[in-house]
Amino acid sequence: MNIRSSRLLASAAALAVAGGLTLANAGQALAAPPTYAPDSNSNGVLTLTDGSGNVILSGSTSASPMTAYYVGSAVSHTTGTDNLATVYLCTPQDGVNSANWPCDPISGSTDYSSVPAGVALPAGKPFATGSAGDDSVATAVANATSTSTLNPNVYQLRLATSGPGGNSVNSKQHFDEADILVSGSTWTLVYPAGTDATTTTVSANPPSPDTSNTAVNVTFTATVTPATAITATGPIGTVEFFNGATQIGTTQLISSPTPYTAAITVSEPSPSDSSVTAKFVPYSGTTLEASTTAAALPYHVGPPNTSTTTSLTVNQDGFAGDTVSYNASVAIPAGAVCAGTVSFFDNTTTQINTTPVPVSTGAAPCTAPFSNSFTAGVAASHSITAVFTPPAGSTTLSTSTSTPPVTFNQTVKPADCASAGATGSGSCTDTQNIQGTIPAGTLVISTPYTSTNALNLGTLNLDPTGTYFTGTATFGEGTPQHDIFITDTRAGDLAWTAQAEASSLTDSPTPDANGTINGENVGLTNLAEVAVTGNGFNTASSNVTTFSNPAAAPPVSPTDTNLAGLGNAAHDIAQAKQGFGSVGLTGLLTLNAPSSTEAGTFTGTITFTVVGSLV
Repeated sequence: MNIRSSRLLASAAALAVAGGLTLANAGQALAAPPTYAPDSNSNGVLTLTDGSGNVILSGSTSASPMTAYYVGSAVSHTTGTDNLATVYLCTPQDGVNSANWPCDPISGSTDYSSVPAGVALPAGKPFATGSAGDDSVATAVANATSTSTLNPNVYQLRLATSGPGGNSVNSKQHFDEADILVSGSTWTLVYPAGTDATTTTVSANPPSPDTSNTAVNVTFTATVTPATAITATGPIGTVEFFNGATQIGTTQLISSPTPYTAAITVSEPSPSDSSVTAKFVPYSGTTLEASTTAAALPYHVGPPNTSTTTSLTVNQDGFAGDTVSYNASVAIPAGAVCAGTVSFFDNTTTQINTTPVPVSTGAAPCTAPFSNSFTAGVAASHSITAVFTPPAGSTTLSTSTSTPPVTFNQTVKPADCASAGATGSGSCTDTQNIQGTIPAGTLVISTPYTSTNALNLGTLNLDPTGTYFTGTATFGEGTPQHDIFITDTRAGDLAWTAQAEASSLTDSPTPDANGTINGENVGLTNLAEVAVTGNGFNTASSNVTTFSNPAAAPPVSPTDTNLAGLGNAAHDIAQAKQGFGSVGLTGLLTLNAPSSTEAGTFTGTITFTVVGSLV
């Protein structure tokens, strides 16, 4: 008997756009470059970035400034000392040397001789800073209508440097170049084309943890890996190392050839715990994107605190081939956060989850749910343990194993009564389906005998004490009224006993505590027999006895192991001293659920069994 409950959940998706800019995606391909690119008058390329050094590929034509930084790959002059950089928007003209194209400045002049504190820009490269009040692309385009038929709606961005020994304005020759395509209210970069994602990882030597009682010199190494192979000579960018939000060591240069690595050596005091990340910032002129280590590398110096305890609960119905649900709970030291994985073992050595299950993240309680099924039709004994493994380098968490093992036996599931009846003094088992719905704020349950013929328990309401939900439905709403129907065709008019057992109900294959309803909270009461016309069954009151199994009220917790309701064992519901023929039973099905039960779709079973004797 399956029981289901469901709640409508609201979901929301948000798209964050800052300044109308689009960050580069991994390996993103751009539109075809203009016919004149690269410009014969340019020294190098111009890269547009946001305030964090991420490459920008498109944006709004009305944004002012267009972007946070414009970073060139080369200064304009080979002699003199340039220290200022200005950005211009120029209009290409077919058949005209680019030195004679009309250009308008869209930024002020920036002194690029030093990089502002806290800004990740390549050292030694010219850059201009976008500022409020700069001309937008739309304003500059309105002042310079394109006359190019080969490259319609394409405009060139130039970063030109100036200073002592150079022209005061040098937008005509020797500049760093980028080209954009304007379409409606959006501009899109078309040269230089494409970007390549990078991945940055960090390692430590000696590895963590180091149990020294004195300070330790540790070398942290960052490795930068492009998603695709690149062709580059010389420096490709810089790497900064951080402990939390604080930079450690000095900014390091990464150069070709591969491998692209950078390292710093720092002194780690004892005791101490560090959380080290590395950030790669590419030089303009490459196609690489910035990247930061996906996860911090924990580093501990000093004696470790490694106390954890793992416990395990198992929910199963005793039949081989049916779903078995496990939930491991890991107790961690005060102040630690949940991390690591859990593996489940049968009979100590056989791992039943191929991939270790990550524990829940954040603060305790730390849990790891899992479910599986053992081979159907094969009776076996099982002894389950859960083994917790902390993440690599952890010093606040240690390995622990649940004790004692959770043991249980599984038998071959009997054939249901629809396909095979009991013979002699044997028994017959029938598993029926029911379902229930728990919407947001209310509790509604129905109990169908099949998935298309539901018995509706109506809307579950809080009981008068306001401490739990409860709902009922009557077996026997059909015609004829015999939802529990027993037929005995054995010779000898023998005795029989009818029994029922409810499993726990869960809202998923891997439920948490509030996603489980104990089978003791399912009850069957007010049973009455319904005679079948023309049948030989002896319905005398002295022959048939019915039993009430009221649901636990108030309902019990998911871990309770007592025998209230129909939970945790087969419960007698009716007996007949002489059972030849057929009889129906009607009764009242009750489901109670703690008020802490979460919304969701709950599923469980009620197994009805008829045994050929009085038990």
